[in-house]
Amino acid sequence: MTRRVPSRILLALTALLVLPGVFLCVWGQSGAVFALGAVLLSVYVLVSLLDFLLSRDRLEGVEFHFPDTLRGTRGAEQDLRVECRNLSKGRLPFIRFGLELGQNLRCVNERIVDWPTLAFGEKARSSYPIIGLRRGTFLIPSVHYETGSPWRLWLVRSSAPADVTIHVYPNLAPERKRLSSQFLVRGADGIRILRQQGKGRDFEQLREYQPGDEFADIDWKATARRREPVTRTYQIEKTQEVYVIIDHSRGSARELREPVEGAFAEDWLYSETGQGGEYLITTQLEKFLQSALLLGAIAERQGDQFGCLTFADRVSHFIRAKGGTSHFHLIRDAIVTLDAKRVAPDFQEATVQLATQLRSRALLVFLLDLTDPLTAEQFCESIALLSKRHLVVVVMIRPEGAFPAFSSDAELATIDDGYEELAGHLKWKELNKTAAQLKRLGVDMIMASHEGLVGEVIGQYFDAKERQRI
Repeated sequence: MTRRVPSRILLALTALLVLPGVFLCVWGQSGAVFALGAVLLSVYVLVSLLDFLLSRDRLEGVEFHFPDTLRGTRGAEQDLRVECRNLSKGRLPFIRFGLELGQNLRCVNERIVDWPTLAFGEKARSSYPIIGLRRGTFLIPSVHYETGSPWRLWLVRSSAPADVTIHVYPNLAPERKRLSSQFLVRGADGIRILRQQGKGRDFEQLREYQPGDEFADIDWKATARRREPVTRTYQIEKTQEVYVIIDHSRGSARELREPVEGAFAEDWLYSETGQGGEYLITTQLEKFLQSALLLGAIAERQGDQFGCLTFADRVSHFIRAKGGTSHFHLIRDAIVTLDAKRVAPDFQEATVQLATQLRSRALLVFLLDLTDPLTAEQFCESIALLSKRHLVVVVMIRPEGAFPAFSSDAELATIDDGYEELAGHLKWKELNKTAAQLKRLGVDMIMASHEGLVGEVIGQYFDAKERQRI
């Protein structure tokens, strides 16, 4: 729908012609003064009306073209390519446009872009820099644009659908820096290709016994047939399946605080959007997603197959493990819209799904919160279905203050500090009880700080891979 609004030139003419004309018509003492005022008003009305009529269908035929999808990182600038083509009835003095971004996106610098004179059939191209303020998938529904009438007295405005989908992914740069400092190696992910050790699990061939072979590797039936010791050899499994299981139920919404002075430069967005005062505010789910994406990127680099399952009160995503960059992008697009749900987790449905879908042994990394004793009990009951066949690792973020009593060197200033120390001890004791119960089921449970969560997840993966536990 096209609409017209007065331009600054028309407003200036209003001050120069209309106001004096009205004054002369009202206060004129003779017919000549009145006639002069009437002439000024008539000229103003005729010129503005004629320019208004000439601007009809001024923007008809103007076309805008956008890419269907734009991908970027939270807090990083991404350029949206915009193309405009003039198929209207004549030359346009200028084209000015802006996009409807919403509250989750922000334009760098100015939101309005000006193009100079655009002739018939001519194209104009420009980049529209956009910053994603939060993780997720967002839609730019429309573009609003305007041009001037033939005499520039009116601004002719219109809008058209844009339908640009923008995927904003978590910012992994701070976690990559933490990994680089933790593993003390250089590289895009702070990790190098590891040399695999161990004998593997797949049978390769039989050969004569050699000094140093383990007795467990002797094939006694072949030894009896040949009447000399025969040893089984195995080939190292180079391609393994790794699954990350993310719980996005109510426990994943727990807030995490990090002092501002210890934040990375890339975390500037937390200080703008968070409400933590002297702290940067994030959630457990954000850390889970960062850990999952980095684990997937490193597994893809190591040549392993990577899969993902997300669940809350039901399974929301299940992507079977495969290799390749395109498969990693598929998983990234699937979990980027994940939000915490205020429901209790259904571990039974998730474990049944994994037990029925996974045919070969795999590494299953669970990212969840077992702070609630009832939730921990339900998880222990359900995980027994998987722990006998697969290598299961649980990595959770340690609750604030969950340490043994008096383990800190800090002195207790008040009696309230003593009660907080005791409450933290009870949390620690309950979590250790859960860890011991999982250990009896063959499941390792790791409690990490939110800064070290990604490092623990990657460390568990490399430990299982190097020791051939998968």
